[in-house]
Amino acid sequence: MSSPDPMSLSSAYPPAPPGYELLEEIGRGGMGVVWRAHERRLQREVAVKLLREEETAARNRFLFEATVTGQLQHPGIPAVHELGTLPDGRPFLAMKLVKGCTLHELLKSRDRDPSRDRGRFLAIFEQVCHAVGYAHAHNVIHRDLKPGNVMVGAHGEVQVMDWGLAKVLHPSPERERGEEDDSAATVPPVTAIGTPSRGDAATRTGVVLGTLSYMAPEQAGGEIRKLDARSDVFGLGAMLCEILTGRPPYWGADSNAVRLQAVRWEIAEAFARLEASGAEPELIALCKRCLAREQADRPADGNAVAQEVAAIRQAAEERAHTLRDLDWGQPGNAYNAACALSLCIPIVETHEKLDADQRKAAAQFYGDEAMKLLRDAVGKGWKDAAPMQKDSDLDPLRQREDFQELLRELTRSP
Repeated sequence: MSSPDPMSLSSAYPPAPPGYELLEEIGRGGMGVVWRAHERRLQREVAVKLLREEETAARNRFLFEATVTGQLQHPGIPAVHELGTLPDGRPFLAMKLVKGCTLHELLKSRDRDPSRDRGRFLAIFEQVCHAVGYAHAHNVIHRDLKPGNVMVGAHGEVQVMDWGLAKVLHPSPERERGEEDDSAATVPPVTAIGTPSRGDAATRTGVVLGTLSYMAPEQAGGEIRKLDARSDVFGLGAMLCEILTGRPPYWGADSNAVRLQAVRWEIAEAFARLEASGAEPELIALCKRCLAREQADRPADGNAVAQEVAAIRQAAEERAHTLRDLDWGQPGNAYNAACALSLCIPIVETHEKLDADQRKAAAQFYGDEAMKLLRDAVGKGWKDAAPMQKDSDLDPLRQREDFQELLRELTRSP
């Protein structure tokens, strides 16, 4: 749901739902318009979503969104207060009002530095994964995951919004085939995919299902029967890619170029950005697996992604806590930290969830960081070569030329 364009707002308010006073328009999407409203009975502010046009397919999709969202009772999914009818017969939906801004807006405020506040954004992303994982556990997929559909409240609450393109996964093939007649649930053949006029911002109901810059290849290719939780996992990976690199996987000024990238899975440029992001190798590897072309190569669902993100964040926080507690004026502490990072090298070299290139990159990362700490220790006065020659914790570094050079430097020192 995008923020409204002030130039497009009508001077006349639409009919208000019974018991509500419409205050201001706060969002506009493919099917509906969202208003900040006052509920008279309980004297509280709520969000009221109104259908933009009274058309049968849109009405059915609107009612479907209300039903699905109402059944998904999770802190990360906006609570539904009421589904009702306007005086003119159109449906309305009253929901919890989240005061804050979208994740898209927060990411754009980083002044072109994707590493800024990375820990904060990973915590937000983890909450998104939990909410999506809850939906997956109830056989619901979102199909339009992107930073613009995530609200971050003033008090840190995170809500996954806009479930209007959601799909309930049925075990019966007959039920799945029945959905193909729903134009809002179906992507036309590849040659007929429509796109927003500018880049990746808009969602087109009934023309393209979701947002191409964040879309799994099977979704972009119109393979409706193949869509499952792993299609959403691709969307989560696309969001993580934007958190780490500043852009989603597919990006371009020309909408047709974005469409072709999504359909053809042209992901090499995004992977190169990930490798240059400076993020933890495990996080980069997770993002790449989420963005895998084949569904079988992606994590199973949102909960699986959440668990991996939580483990990566916890390990990073523990390392940061240990490093913060060290007295960096003492060269021995830098030396001990280098030993700890060195021991990470054999762990990532045998990590079963990393491929050969990812293992090599992760080992290089930890080796480089360990060498920085060793040089820092020498710079602070570490002069004893004996521990470096004998300490088994440093064995993973012994094949490096810069390690041997540092050792020779210490040996030559008086």
